[in-house]
Amino acid sequence: MCTFCVLKANQGLWIHMTNEDVLNSPVSGNIMRCEYLLLCLYKADSLCVFTEDPTATVPRYTRVIPKPMWLDLVKTKLGDRKYETLREFVGDVRLIFQNCRIFNEDNEFGKMGARLSEIFEREFHTIFKIQ
Repeated sequence: MCTFCVLKANQGLWIHMTNEDVLNSPVSGNIMRCEYLLLCLYKADSLCVFTEDPTATVPRYTRVIPKPMWLDLVKTKLGDRKYETLREFVGDVRLIFQNCRIFNEDNEFGKMGARLSEIFEREFHTIFKIQ
């Protein structure tokens, strides 16, 4: 079964948690949920705007953004077990959209980033049953 199907099948077994409890949880016990969140973002990013390193394709990006982040890097860090807590994982995902807001403001990419950020936050609260 795929990640989406496994999570859907087990959703009834999850307990409600506070936002702080979730963020302090170890990533090691939540890999599948993190992978699910990444899959949601990859699916929503149909133009692959947030997938690859923006410093390789966007001129002057590093002059404006001191700490670039993108989905493929988050995926790599997750796979390499670089995250200890969900706070670190969620922080990197949120950094993608924070950087997008700063760099793009109100253009089409900024709006796309805002939409993906909303999707992430909704799915994050749903998948971890945050009260």
